[in-house]
Amino acid sequence: MKLTTGEVIPAELVLIAVGAEPNDQLAAEAGLDVDNGVLVDGCGQTSDPDIYAVGDCTRFYSNRYKRSVRMESVQNAIDQAKIAAQSLLGEDVDYDPLPWFWSDQYDIKLQIAGLSEGYDTTVVTGSPESHKFYVAYLKEKPADRCRQHQRGALAHDGTPCDRRDLAGRTPAGGIGQPGSGSIPERFNGTERGATSGRTPARG
Repeated sequence: MKLTTGEVIPAELVLIAVGAEPNDQLAAEAGLDVDNGVLVDGCGQTSDPDIYAVGDCTRFYSNRYKRSVRMESVQNAIDQAKIAAQSLLGEDVDYDPLPWFWSDQYDIKLQIAGLSEGYDTTVVTGSPESHKFYVAYLKEKPADRCRQHQRGALAHDGTPCDRRDLAGRTPAGGIGQPGSGSIPERFNGTERGATSGRTPARG
C-alpha cells in the first residue's frame, strides 16, 4: 500500500473505515440550518416549518445522550421517517431512539445497541467460541468487584460478574463527527418536548 507521502507499507489486506460525510449542500443553499447534517427537531422538522428531513443526513438532539447526534443506519432512516409522517398527520411526537445497528458478515450477525465513544470496562456474557454472546461496554469504574457471581458473565479481567451490577453504570455514548457546537437552541435540547418550538407545516 502506497501512501500519498510516498511511503510504502507492506500489507496483505487493507480495511478502510472512514465513515461518511453528510451532503447537506442542497439544504444549506435552500437556507436551512445545517451543522454536519441537516438540523431537525424531534419531529423531523427543519428550520423551515414546511420542510422535513430524515435519514443519515439529519442531525437531531438526543435527550438520552444529552447531545446532538447523526445516525447512519437503515433502522434510523425507517424509524425517523415514521416519526416525521406522524408529525405531518398532527400527532405529538419526539424522536429519541435507542440506537440500534446490525450487519451480516457471512454466517455471523452483528448487532449493536447504543452508541460508543470510549469505555472503561467490558463485560462478556455468553460464549464467544460459539458465536453466541454479547459484550457490554461501560464507562465509570472498573468492574473488578461484583456482589454476586452469575454463570456466563465475566468482567474484563475474567472476574464473574452479576448482571445486576450493570444497573446504574453508564453505557458509553456518542456517534460520528460532532457538530460545531453552535447549534441553534431549537435543535440543541434547550427547547425540549414533543411540540416545543415546533411550527406546524402550512398547506
